[in-house]
Amino acid sequence: MNNPQKTNRLRPLMTDMPRVYAIASGKGGVGKSVIAFNLAQSLAKNGRILLIDGDFQMGNLHLLANAAPEYGWQGVCLGQTELSEAVRPINDNLDLLASTGGRSNDRTYTSSVPMSAGTVNLSMTALPQTGSVLPLALAAPGEGGKPYALAASFGNTGIKIGGRTIPLSFDTMLLLTVQNLLPGIFQKYQGTLSAGGTASASLLIPATAALKGITLHHAFVVIDPSKPGGIGTISNGLPVTLY
Repeated sequence: MNNPQKTNRLRPLMTDMPRVYAIASGKGGVGKSVIAFNLAQSLAKNGRILLIDGDFQMGNLHLLANAAPEYGWQGVCLGQTELSEAVRPINDNLDLLASTGGRSNDRTYTSSVPMSAGTVNLSMTALPQTGSVLPLALAAPGEGGKPYALAASFGNTGIKIGGRTIPLSFDTMLLLTVQNLLPGIFQKYQGTLSAGGTASASLLIPATAALKGITLHHAFVVIDPSKPGGIGTISNGLPVTLY
């Protein structure tokens, strides 16, 4: 059943002719969410604003807004809830329609692609919050005792190695992590897998507000000189969006 209070809150947005601003880019991690959120906050000083997150894979506007909606507009499209239930008020003039349901602090996060047992996997087990240390878990069954290299980049356009692709981009962030230039921030991004093919790394996220909304795409490879380019197993890509 619709909540009358929430429905009334939406009515001005649905009856008045709105002005629409779209923030888009074909590249990830360039600040679309940060720009959209700050623009919405600024416009909300002069009128009602509905901020809509259109990123189904890596939507993070609810994190920037410090909100945890149960449903997003995916849920509306799938018939799981009503629009009035999915829209969450951020302040008096600003409402948010997230892309998907909010994330809770006790949830374990992994790649958006489900991983089966025995599959190479890179995952994070906490929220990537500024001012915290983010634990990263590496798993490469059958690769125990081999060296690994974990790296990050701002994009994920793909780096070709023979007929395979590392889900990262060749940019400044990649060079910083591959060359281990900031070991205090990118902790244990290089090392040796355990006998069981696992390892742990950490990302020290500075307590800097300007970092919120930035996405660092992560992936790791197993070093194997016998393979093309010296690269053996390649992990899944893991987008880490700071909030």
